[in-house]
Amino acid sequence: MRAIALLSLSTFASSLPTAYQPPPPSLSTSKGFTLVAKVLPSSGSSPLAPLVDSRVLIAAHVGAGFNVAVLYPRNYTNAAIFYQNGTPEQVSSGQTMLINDEATPPSPFPMSIQGPDVFDRTYLTQHSVLVNVVNSSAVSFEERNGVQVLKNGLDPVGEGTFAVCNNTVPYYRSAFWTLMYVYGGEELAEECVEVVMVPKCAVLADLPEGSFSSHEFAVEVKCYEEVEGLVVGEDEEEEAD
Repeated sequence: MRAIALLSLSTFASSLPTAYQPPPPSLSTSKGFTLVAKVLPSSGSSPLAPLVDSRVLIAAHVGAGFNVAVLYPRNYTNAAIFYQNGTPEQVSSGQTMLINDEATPPSPFPMSIQGPDVFDRTYLTQHSVLVNVVNSSAVSFEERNGVQVLKNGLDPVGEGTFAVCNNTVPYYRSAFWTLMYVYGGEELAEECVEVVMVPKCAVLADLPEGSFSSHEFAVEVKCYEEVEGLVVGEDEEEEAD
């Protein structure tokens, strides 16, 4: 009887339906895209994680020709639309720029990530992400754990990570969720969570006559139509010999 009972229980268990796993968001392509923050598992237990996940990037004005990268709620409808700009050679080498058209007439405002030896003026151990008319740094995309994410060209080995921090922006005398960068070996501040920045497809509008910007070298990039169901994982650590 025991054998029959165990067999029946085993058969019943194996016949139970498995939990539904929704398919991951599919990739599309577009010349225009917004950038969405997805919290990494390493920061998943932080009380800040649900406040940050799926926020969208905007360029907040802090002076003539100067903007800081901050994140607004996921339902914000005026997120900054970027495009990856570069020749085929620059694309293959990861030496492209990410540009947001701003001002009147439209002008190119490239993204700039501070290098490992340059720090934010207010948060002296953190590296800012800026969207300025005069500065730029190499920014591209890469696939990490099956997900398309933003790559900092000043961190070619990829030992660092983007972070979203609850920082005060002096220009506004108010707290914002600011996009920063943490290089390998640096400590993540308590007011920050580690994220990846994921491209969500958007329409890159045609430029009006008289624009200072140009879309001649705008690159068709892989992006997601939706990112809500996107699950990001950690990089696997190499095993010690």
